[in-house]
Amino acid sequence: MVTLAYDVLSLELPSPEFGDMEDISKTRIFRTTRGGKREIYKDPIWPNSKILRVTFTGITEADKDYFLTLIETAIGKVVTFTDHESVAHDGFIIEHDSSQDIIGCGFTLSFTFEIE
Repeated sequence: MVTLAYDVLSLELPSPEFGDMEDISKTRIFRTTRGGKREIYKDPIWPNSKILRVTFTGITEADKDYFLTLIETAIGKVVTFTDHESVAHDGFIIEHDSSQDIIGCGFTLSFTFEIE
């Protein structure tokens, strides 16, 4: 099970589909010297970002509507995402798609979550 929580709102969803993605982005600067040599600069104190992309299927209409309510309430605010391994992440939902297509016995729901 996966949980999304913001303030008093909390939504429990089934585990995501296989194929969820995790991207790790590190801040680096690429420069070319006058002699044509490429150099890469990175400082350990510069921020790194981690982005999760997850998809759920078989979501009920009530859960889909509650998710949209949670998104409208928590837009631009920190949301807690507890993944299927019971690890809690604080971050922002930066993109979502709650399709109106009924696949099997429910709706499809996917979102992109950026961890602080």
